[in-house]
Amino acid sequence: MRLWEKFVSLAALSVIVVGTALAWNHEHAESNLQRWYAEDNQRFFHGELPPVWIHFGDLTKDEADGETKFNDNTGFEIIVDRSTSSDQRGIVRHEMCHLFVDWKETEEHGQLFQECMKRFY
Repeated sequence: MRLWEKFVSLAALSVIVVGTALAWNHEHAESNLQRWYAEDNQRFFHGELPPVWIHFGDLTKDEADGETKFNDNTGFEIIVDRSTSSDQRGIVRHEMCHLFVDWKETEEHGQLFQECMKRFY
């Protein structure tokens, strides 16, 4: 085998290994989001929060690290910006308080929301 053939083979193998590692890390990270939600729902809310689909998404246009939505077809969902480098568990907790307050306040981060966030600290 010629040197350039070895180089091309090594490069192709590197792409496969790196791609596999990135896919595994992404899948593992999303399962962490779901696990954290379940743990914190039991610990801080006594399991009272509804089931939620939590996943990564692109929120850069919204300039947000996280977002909570309700869809008639899928129910509640929490989206964590995939490019965020901040505390992902903290983002999930922040969005959990939005679910807990259930938009009972006219102010987005009002007194009920602030009281909810205190339970984590």
